[in-house]
Order: sequence, then C-alpha cells, then structure tokens
Amino acid sequence: MKKILKYLALFLLVLAFGIIGYVYSLTFRPEGRLDWGQALFLKMLSFNAIDGPQPLKSLEERRHFFDFVPYDNGTNTIDSMKVTEQNLPLYIFKPKNLRPNAPVIFYLHGGAFKTPWNNTSQQAALRYTRYFDALVVGLDYHVAPEFPYPNSHEDAYKGLLWVIENIKKHGGDPQKIIVAGESSGATIAALVAIKARDEGLTNIKYQIFDCINADDVRKYPSADLLKKGYFPENDIEGIYGYYLPKKEDQKNPKVWPLNHDLKGLPPAYISTTEFDFLKDTCKEFYKKLKAAGTPAYYNEEKGMVHCMIGAFNEGDLDKLYAEIAKEAQKYVK
Repeated sequence: MKKILKYLALFLLVLAFGIIGYVYSLTFRPEGRLDWGQALFLKMLSFNAIDGPQPLKSLEERRHFFDFVPYDNGTNTIDSMKVTEQNLPLYIFKPKNLRPNAPVIFYLHGGAFKTPWNNTSQQAALRYTRYFDALVVGLDYHVAPEFPYPNSHEDAYKGLLWVIENIKKHGGDPQKIIVAGESSGATIAALVAIKARDEGLTNIKYQIFDCINADDVRKYPSADLLKKGYFPENDIEGIYGYYLPKKEDQKNPKVWPLNHDLKGLPPAYISTTEFDFLKDTCKEFYKKLKAAGTPAYYNEEKGMVHCMIGAFNEGDLDKLYAEIAKEAQKYVK
C-alpha cells in the first residue's frame, strides 16, 4: 500500500509540474510575455475558434453572448428607467450607504460599437460601485450596424443631459460627474466630454478611459502587430464596415477623439495593456492631452490583453479600478 501511495504521489507531482510547464509555455509570445491568466483565457478561446468570416448575430443574440459570465450584485441596488426621448434603458447603481450629493459616474460600455448592454456591462458598473463612493449610471445606447455612427454619440450626449437634469433626485450631484468607459465605450465617453466642453458645460470633473479606441487604428503599428492571436481577434475592417459604413465618415478625423482640440478638458486616467491592438492610440491620446495642458495619468498593464478580460484576472481588474479611484479622488470628492 505504501508503495502504491508513493507512486501515486510521484505521478501527481509529475502531473502538476507538467501542467505548470504547459501553462508557463503558453505565456511566451513573440511580442512579449503574457500573464498566465490571460494565456489560459486565450487558449480557451482558441478551443472554440471558428475559421473564416462569420455573419453578424442579431442584436438580441449579441446582448446575450456573454450570459455565461456570472455577476454578483452584492449589496448594491439597481434601478432602471427609460430615457423617454430616445426610449433607451438607463440603469442607476447605488452603493449601500451612499452619502448625500455623491459624485456620479456616467458609464458607457464597450463592445466594438456593436454590442449592446449585457451582463459584462453590469459587472463593470458594479465594479465602479465597489471602489467609488458614487452613483453609477449606465446607458444602453444604440449600436451598429442597426444604428451606425453617429447614433451612439448622440444617445450618449442626451444621456449626459438626462443625468445633469435628473440625478439630484436620485442622490447624486450633477456638478460632480465622471465620464467613464472601456474600448468603444471610452471612445464615446471622450467625445461626450469634448462636446460638453464645446457646449459650455462644466459638470464633468474627471474622465476614465480603459483601452480607448482614440483614433483610426489602421495608422498604428500595434494594430498590425497584435491583430491575430489576442483578444479580440481584430476585425478592423469589420468596424469600418458596420460602424462607419459611409466613406465620408471613415475619412472624417473628427470621428475619433484624438483629432479634436483637447484643451480645457477635465483630468483623465488612460489605461491600456501590453497586448492591446489599440495601445498606440491610447498612448498618443495621453500625450496630446498632456500637451494641451490637461492633467492626465497613463497606465499600461504588462502581460495583459484588451481590457484584461477573462475569469482568471478579476483580481487584477479590481486592483486597477482601486488605483483609478484613488487617482480620481484627487479631483472629485
């Protein structure tokens, strides 16, 4: 019996080293070293990879694509209402024991301009409530290809106006607004802040951009270097096909926040990742904000893919958002 246990222990040890070695080998890429959790996530995606172009799913299929991702509402309460003029769902997330006249985070979800509000959007909103003593307002804006550019931007700006006019009765301070978003949502959030400045509104006090698509990504080396084998499997031409179907829009530099005058904008936090195909646009956006005199903080998460997505890196996301909250509190209290 002792001999059997000895061999079993040896087998389990060899197996453990084999698994560790396999995972370790997945982290090595020609472009650098992946975080192990991100490497496992990418491997899991590759198991289900479908070769060749696929037709775009229906709007409701896109909304429920991420239903396998769980979320924990915890102690937060969630209100939802319609922004009547557009008939768009708008969600208000209230942390427990919210102080009176709290700051407000106007959150615009990502999804390559084509994915509507879903449970990963709710996860992100709830993450903000964990680290910010603030109301979080999320808008289910129109997405492409059903509603191409500039529908999402117009929706988002109307959503901001709704927050300014109505949030006080929900316990928020309309003079202490933070605009936030990831990926395409960050693009829209940046353009909302630019338009608010142009319209003379001073309600926005801070900006949070996670992996922002700040410019025509086709002009940057990172788009070509990281277009295959990482999340998302980069469909740049698809974006220009369904989000910007009009040739004049594709040639219009003002579609992207980097090409606007960036003077007089609120302080900003720009976060990207080492393996994000958008990272060059993020860095250029940061540099132009700084050159325009805007206080800005830049962070590149090493070893991570676009928005650090994946079940193995929730702890890393929590750490990042705790750091963002600490930085934002210098400007919004």
